[in-house]
Amino acid sequence: MAEMSEILEKVLKSYMYKIAGINQMILTSKISGDVIAASSKFVRKENIENVAALSNTLYQLSQATDKGLDSSIFEFATGEKLFTIMGGDVILSTVCDPSVQLGISRMYLKKFTESINKVYKTAQETVKDDGKDIELADIFHSISQDKSPSNA
Repeated sequence: MAEMSEILEKVLKSYMYKIAGINQMILTSKISGDVIAASSKFVRKENIENVAALSNTLYQLSQATDKGLDSSIFEFATGEKLFTIMGGDVILSTVCDPSVQLGISRMYLKKFTESINKVYKTAQETVKDDGKDIELADIFHSISQDKSPSNA
């Protein structure tokens, strides 16, 4: 499982640098709330658990209402923004600069969340069947080479 986390961290880091203004990406499980993978441009590792907990709390609260939460945007006192996007089995949280382009970033992050959710599901199946390692590596490689904007 550690290997899967390392690969997902590389995918997050690769995508994080494709969208201008994103400083941190955190992928958590909807079911357990555990951090699956995280990547940060700066030394802010202590922030990862706090952001993951906030994002998971938002998901849990949305489950108590009639309307599910698809995504949310928070602005901290520092001006940084937190995008939280709900995928099928995962929650993608990103911490962004105050100057980040909200609409474009949200659009790309929603698409990325759909892709990373598929990869996560495949990775879970692969953990059960070690014979699919090569197939999984190909999927991670194709996502990291995604034709996303080089600098939105």
